[in-house]
Amino acid sequence: MITVKTENDVKKVSATKMTVFAALFAALVYVGTMFSIPIPGGQGYMHLGDSLNYLCAVMLPFPYFAAAAAVGAALSDITGGFAVWAWATLPIKFVMAMCFTPRSDKIFCKRNCAAVVFAGLINIIGYYVAECFIYR
Repeated sequence: MITVKTENDVKKVSATKMTVFAALFAALVYVGTMFSIPIPGGQGYMHLGDSLNYLCAVMLPFPYFAAAAAVGAALSDITGGFAVWAWATLPIKFVMAMCFTPRSDKIFCKRNCAAVVFAGLINIIGYYVAECFIYR
């Protein structure tokens, strides 16, 4: 049982709680990316992991959601045989998650609906740039 005596203890408990939620979301992103059925699209593929990235970004505050999205997706690349893409996945998923806001009372607010488009564009442009470095 955690006893909270001072205001500083409340911040520590809250930070610990958010870190645990971020780790859980990173695991969900990993599983959603690694074990979902890939849907081919252009040069790459779409998967459940990206939607879990978006959900994570809507539910957690800034440093936590960005870290969870980036780490979960990069670990999936590393363990799934695409380690050459992990260096690109980390910043791309980090920036994609920053398009969303957890500040609204609802998950489906105007900003989050528009963020899906912007995150998709960041994904396409980011992996295109990474592809230029990998295949040159």
